[in-house]
Amino acid sequence: MRVGLRNNPLPPFSKGELPTQFEKEPEKIISNIEEIAVSTLVIAELNYGAKSSQNPEKNLEKLTHFIDIIRIIPFDLSCAIKFGDIKSKLRTIGKPTGEVDALIAATAITHNAILITNNLKHFENIDGLKMENWLE
Repeated sequence: MRVGLRNNPLPPFSKGELPTQFEKEPEKIISNIEEIAVSTLVIAELNYGAKSSQNPEKNLEKLTHFIDIIRIIPFDLSCAIKFGDIKSKLRTIGKPTGEVDALIAATAITHNAILITNNLKHFENIDGLKMENWLE
């Protein structure tokens, strides 16, 4: 089973430190490294965060290393179609979500991945999306 991560459980480059779950449960990350993947959209967000941080050179180096060791899930045509389905459905039921959240959810659903996030509420109205919160 592949696991897609949302950006918030990943290193907060703007602060230049590892999040607490990496310190508390590194074995969870390490033991699942073969199953972990991130969307190209998460890479885009991380790149922006690294470049906008107080220490862009150091954080871009961390990002490059991260990209070298993690599987990357592309946002492709199937993801684009699923994104349209998600946004349309959420608008119809009066429960809109952010663009990037819908794009990442579409990627996870299309690639049959579990979305790892500590913002479960952001995604609760998206049908077919499997999620886990590794901080609980």
